[in-house]
Amino acid sequence: MKSIRIKNLRSIEDSQDIQINKCNFFIGANGTGKSSILRFFPLIKQTILQKSSSPILWYAKDGVDFGSYDESINKKNRDEGLTFTLEFNQKIEISSKLISDLLKDYPKYNHYFNNNIDFFGWFGKEIEIDFERVEVTILKNEFSKLKFFFDSRKIEFDILNGKVIHGEKCVDNIDIIPVKSEYPLLPSLAVKNEGKKISIEYRYIDKIIKLLQENTNKRIGLNTWEKIFDRINYSQDKNFLFQKLSASEVPKTIRDKFLSNEASNLDNLYNYIDIVVSVKLIRNMNRIISDYFKDTIYIAPIRATAERYYRVQGLSVEEVDPMGTNVPMILDYMNSNFELEQKWQDWTMEHFKTKYRATTQGGNTSIEVLIDNEFYNLADTGFGYSQFLPILLMLWQEERKNENFGNDFSFGFMEKKTSQKVIIIEQPELHLHPKMQAQFADLLFNLVVEADNINFIIETHSVTIINRIGELIERSHYENPDLIPEDNFNLFLVNSNESKEKIVQTRYDKNGIIAKWPIGFL
Repeated sequence: MKSIRIKNLRSIEDSQDIQINKCNFFIGANGTGKSSILRFFPLIKQTILQKSSSPILWYAKDGVDFGSYDESINKKNRDEGLTFTLEFNQKIEISSKLISDLLKDYPKYNHYFNNNIDFFGWFGKEIEIDFERVEVTILKNEFSKLKFFFDSRKIEFDILNGKVIHGEKCVDNIDIIPVKSEYPLLPSLAVKNEGKKISIEYRYIDKIIKLLQENTNKRIGLNTWEKIFDRINYSQDKNFLFQKLSASEVPKTIRDKFLSNEASNLDNLYNYIDIVVSVKLIRNMNRIISDYFKDTIYIAPIRATAERYYRVQGLSVEEVDPMGTNVPMILDYMNSNFELEQKWQDWTMEHFKTKYRATTQGGNTSIEVLIDNEFYNLADTGFGYSQFLPILLMLWQEERKNENFGNDFSFGFMEKKTSQKVIIIEQPELHLHPKMQAQFADLLFNLVVEADNINFIIETHSVTIINRIGELIERSHYENPDLIPEDNFNLFLVNSNESKEKIVQTRYDKNGIIAKWPIGFL
C-alpha cells in the first residue's frame, strides 16, 4: 500500500495522505490521535478476518477495541461520517472481452443478485488496469459512499443520495443497495428490479443494449448484434471505441448514432462501460486489500503481564498476538526443539545480552529470563522484561523469514514468505532502560535496511530511539557513502486539531538530523 488517508476517526479530523515507507515513526503529544492511526490497521484486519454484517468490526477479542461507531466517529464532524482512502497503485488484469461477453450473455440469464458468483471477466486476461485507490465513507454505521479510482478514472457510488457519478458528472439516479459479504471490506452493489435485487452492473449492460438498439433498423438479426457487441469493450481510449462503432461494417443506423454531432451517445456508452468495469473490479480490490491487511501484525502498548505459571495447550500459533498472551505457547514449543531454541537464545544474547526460555514441570510452564548469568522466573523480574518479550519474539520471527533457513518446524509463522508484512508497534520503549531502547533501535535499523518485505509503523515518545536511528544513518554514510538509508524512514509529527497542519511529514537527512523537530516534544 502506498498511502492512507483517514477522516473523522476519533480525534483525527483529516490526516491528509500518509505515505507509507519501510519504517514510519509517529511522534507527538498525548491525545493527538497517533494511536488511532496505528490501530486503524488492525481495525481493518479484524473486519476482514471475522464475520460482520456492519461495514467495520469495531471490536474483536484478539484485535482492537474502538467500542462502536458512535464512540469512534469524530464528535465535531459526526454528520460527515468516517472516510478512509487506501492507495495501492497495483495492476488488475481483466479479459479484453469482458463487456462484449456480458452483452451477448445478458438475455440468457436471470440476473437476480448472487453475492457468491462472478464468472465474467477473469478468463483470458488481456487488459491491465491500474487500480489506484479506493475511498470509503461510512455514515451512521452504514456504507454511504464508495469511490473507485482506476486508469485515471473516478467512479462514485453515492449510496446515501442514490447517485452514480463518472468523474464529476452524475450519470444515473438509482437506489443503490450495498451488500456486505461476511469477510471482504468492500460491499457488492445491487439495485432493485421488479421487487428483487439484481447486480448493479446488469443495469448498465441493459442501458448499453438499449442505447444501441434505440431507433435502429429492426431487421438487424441476432448474429449481427453479436458482431456489434464484439466491438464494444473496455478501453482507456475513448477514440478506440468510436473507431470500432463508426466502421463501415457496422449497420448505418447504429453508425450514425456515433457519427452525428450528438457526442452524448458516445459519452454515455463510455460511462456505462466504465461503471460496469468498476463494479466487476470490486472482487479484485477486495483481494488486494485483504492480502495487505491480513499480513499486518499489531503489538499493543500494554502487553500481558508475567505470570508465575502458564497452562499451555499445545496449539499451533501463526504469530504473536497483540497482547503477547500466546508468547508462552511459542516458547514452550521451542523448548522441545533444541536447535530452534538455541538460535532464539543466541539471537537475544547477541542483540540484548539476555535469554528467555520456557520450562515445564507437572503440566505447568514457566517463562524464565537470564540476568547476571542466572535464570529467574519472569514474574520475579522488572516489568520491562515481560513487556519487551512479545516485541523481541515477533522481530526474531520476521528476521528469520528473510534468512535462508528452511522450515524449522510446522508453525506457519516460521515459513519463509515473500508477501509484504506490516508490523505495527505502539510505544516499544515502555518500561525499557534507555540502553535497551537503543539496542531496539539498532535491531530495527538493520531490519529496515536489509529486509525488502517488511514495513514498520511505530508510535513512540522515545527520544532515545529517534536519535539512535539518526546516529545510525550518519554512521552508515561514513562507512559507505553510496548507501542512502535515510530514504527508508518517514517521521510524522502528529499535532493537535488546533494546529495549522494535523500531521506533518518529515525525514532524516544524511547526517541523521530531522528536518522539522516537533516544538514541545521535549
